[in-house]
Amino acid sequence: MKRYLHGIHVAGHKSTAQMSAVKLPLPDSVVIPMAMHIGAPAKPVVKVGDYVKTGQLIGEPGGFVSAPIYASVSGTVSKMTKVQLPAGQMVDALVIDSDGEMRPCETIAPPKCDTREDLIAAVRDYPALRQALEESNTELD
Repeated sequence: MKRYLHGIHVAGHKSTAQMSAVKLPLPDSVVIPMAMHIGAPAKPVVKVGDYVKTGQLIGEPGGFVSAPIYASVSGTVSKMTKVQLPAGQMVDALVIDSDGEMRPCETIAPPKCDTREDLIAAVRDYPALRQALEESNTELD
C-alpha cells in the first residue's frame, strides 16, 4: 500500500479470485426497514401473522419520493418494530420469520419487451426507474 497526495492506493489483486462461490444458509429471520433511502418511508401492507412470499410487496410507497419494499424471504411476519438506520433516523421495520422455502410470489414475472413500446412501458412500470425519470424530466418517447 502506498500513500499518495490524494489518498491511499491499494494493490489491485483480490485474494478471493481463485475461490469458488459458497452458498450461504438462509437466515432464521430478517428485519426489513420500511425506508431504505432518503425519501419517505413505505407504508406496510401486511400485518403481524401474515404469510408472505419472496418478492411479495410488503410496503407501498409512502410519498412522492418513496419506494416499494418487497419480502426477501418467504415466511410469517412475526412483529413490527423500530430500527435505527445508519444515518440515525428511526423507522418502522417488519420482522419475517423465514420458512426456509424461499417460495416466490406468483406475481413475479419478467416484463414483456417485444417492441420498443413494450420496453418503454416496462421502464415506466418499474417504480425506481419511473421515479428517476420523473425527477430528471427525462422523456422516453
